[in-house]
Amino acid sequence: MLQGRIFRRFKKQQQATNEISHRFKETPYGKLAITGPIENHGDVTFDSHVAIGPIAEINRLNPFYAGADSRVILAIGELMTEFPATFVEGVASYLHLNPRVAPTAFIYAGDFEARTHANNALDFSWLDGIYTDTRHYGSGILDVSLGLEGYVSNYGIGTINGAWGLYAQMGNYGAGTLTHAYGLFIDRPINSGGGTFTNNYAIAIEDQTGGGVIAGNNFNFYSEGATAQNFIQGYLGIGTSTPSGKTHIQGTADAVQLIAQAFSTQTANLQEWRSSSGGVTLAVAPNGRDLILDTTTGTKWATAVGQKQAWWAATPIAQPAGIADADGTLADITTKYNSLLAKLELMGLLAAA
Repeated sequence: MLQGRIFRRFKKQQQATNEISHRFKETPYGKLAITGPIENHGDVTFDSHVAIGPIAEINRLNPFYAGADSRVILAIGELMTEFPATFVEGVASYLHLNPRVAPTAFIYAGDFEARTHANNALDFSWLDGIYTDTRHYGSGILDVSLGLEGYVSNYGIGTINGAWGLYAQMGNYGAGTLTHAYGLFIDRPINSGGGTFTNNYAIAIEDQTGGGVIAGNNFNFYSEGATAQNFIQGYLGIGTSTPSGKTHIQGTADAVQLIAQAFSTQTANLQEWRSSSGGVTLAVAPNGRDLILDTTTGTKWATAVGQKQAWWAATPIAQPAGIADADGTLADITTKYNSLLAKLELMGLLAAA
């Protein structure tokens, strides 16, 4: 009785094995191809590379295949002639989270990493964590082509404390050196096939005021750091797309075009104009009223409240009284003339004798 049950179980397993083996075949590439679905309720381990899709199409669609040797661990490819669905995805990864307790783990729908071995001292030319590329070889019009797209969406009534469509961070956790660290690097465009770029924008930011009700800040561009430095090598145009100077402000409305507002305890010059050697040639004093024309002598054009406009020396003095009319004598005219020369020297308009 027991022997009969064992025989029947063995025969059933042999039939299942034979049924599966019909869906396996050897390929010209020496690989094992599976034709048909496989249902598995456990782990599956491959000790070699895996290809999903027609091998010829995988090789043809591989972006590194043409004219170069390519080694792909997992290859997915398909030549599509029909599009019956709204979305077509080469690889899809979905995590539906419904935990019984609040999770503390970091959750990734996809995780890609390329690393060098700790004991390897060889030089590498390029290491890329993830590579994306969209290519248009046809002659028709492609409305939108995105190399990388990122969304953060809130469809519920909960709160997302921090939402980053794209997050980048540089890290140096060892004793090595990062020569140049770019949180975001945009290379120059390439136009080598005789085509045309109608317009090119390295960074384009849509108007953020059209995003509905926003209770707090709403900036197109936001940079933190009270003393952080920002560098622009070329021309900067504000209100104009064709700046003709390092900074070109062109009004687009009847409004104040430039404001320099002093700090509550301002002690440094409010504004400065400097020579090519860095010396201050013209400055607005901290009070915002005195115009300093020469920091060497301290000559100022004073416009203090309640005073007439006048020239001052390095140390502010009371406004000089005007010169009384001469009485017509030669001695009086000479005295008044010498007094005038002295006042011109005081104002810095005449070199001292």
